[in-house]
Amino acid sequence: KTMNSNNNTKAKDSNEFDIRDVLNYILGKLWIVLLAILCFAVVAVVLSGVKAKHYTSSAELFITQTTNPNSISPNDISTGKQLAITSPSLVNLTFCNTVAEQINTENPDFIKKYEGIIGPKITGAQILSCIKARTDEETSIVTFTATTKDPELSKDLVNIVTEAFRTYIVTFMHPGIDVNDNEAMDKISIRTMVSSYGVRNDTPSNIHT
Repeated sequence: KTMNSNNNTKAKDSNEFDIRDVLNYILGKLWIVLLAILCFAVVAVVLSGVKAKHYTSSAELFITQTTNPNSISPNDISTGKQLAITSPSLVNLTFCNTVAEQINTENPDFIKKYEGIIGPKITGAQILSCIKARTDEETSIVTFTATTKDPELSKDLVNIVTEAFRTYIVTFMHPGIDVNDNEAMDKISIRTMVSSYGVRNDTPSNIHT
């Protein structure tokens, strides 16, 4: 009985000794753990400061056809939806080059305002990298978004592109029409309406402006 008691005591002391060793080891290395946590925290703060913010602004273009001013036929609805569905594929480099040329030649205030971001001239490639267009297939609405490093640039650019596309889709359906001729515009069947929205913070991976 005494031998068993001694064995139990030794086992208990051994266990306590092992636990103390483990605790002492952990406490001895605790500074390493704390230092690692601190390093990760510092790196996270630095990266968050270095990573530039991006801002996205959006606008919606509603496209419809009205062959009869007093009613809208199923064919009108179908045509409007088809134009909307096709629209994103038309927002390509060729279209963006046209928009860039218009901005560079007709909108010097825009260039002057954002020269520090876009350079002395804006290019179609720059616009294409910032602009996205998508369509809800259940509606005749095309949503345009512009994402850049400047909230005002995002807002101005999406409005310019949306208005340019609005003109493009009208002339696409009615070749030769003068979009500045209000009387002529009142007679065409294609109708468009633009709605603009605010700017939100965003962090996309593919921004070149």
